[in-house]
Amino acid sequence: MKYIVAYFLIFITSVSSWAQLRHPITIQSNSLTTRLDSNTLYLKDQIAISYRNITLSTSEASFDYKEHQLIIPEPVTVTQNDLTFKSNKLVLSQLTGVFTGSGDVHITYPPYEGRAEKIQYLNEKNVIILTGNPTFITDSQKLEADTLILNTETRKIESKGKTRYSSLKKPRS
Repeated sequence: MKYIVAYFLIFITSVSSWAQLRHPITIQSNSLTTRLDSNTLYLKDQIAISYRNITLSTSEASFDYKEHQLIIPEPVTVTQNDLTFKSNKLVLSQLTGVFTGSGDVHITYPPYEGRAEKIQYLNEKNVIILTGNPTFITDSQKLEADTLILNTETRKIESKGKTRYSSLKKPRS
């Protein structure tokens, strides 16, 4: 396995924005490629990415060190303690610390299970924003709205726009 710490590459190519970076991104991959005239590091095959206390796993990614963005153009799993979400695509901005996932998004954060077309994870603010037909389900309720906002610290959900609650029937014993 090859290891690379992306912030060293960023430091070499963009010293002026070094102070703006929130946290280093550590990348582990079987295949790393880049060109001297390129601002992008390409990764393939069993990629493990760490950012703060968050782990991402996928099989293809690129890191644009001019824009300070990790771009994952295919299904990815993001894990942080008991929070897990999966999306078809993901962009992580190293400058803002915001994860933006799109496609078929699934989230698990007990006691919640959720789905949406888009997720924004504002890690430093402990907030997850779901848009595009978002739904959260617990043991007994289903919540749908135009936008659902989950505070990961308090585990409380706020809904915005047209909100629909429904009760889930429990099977009889």
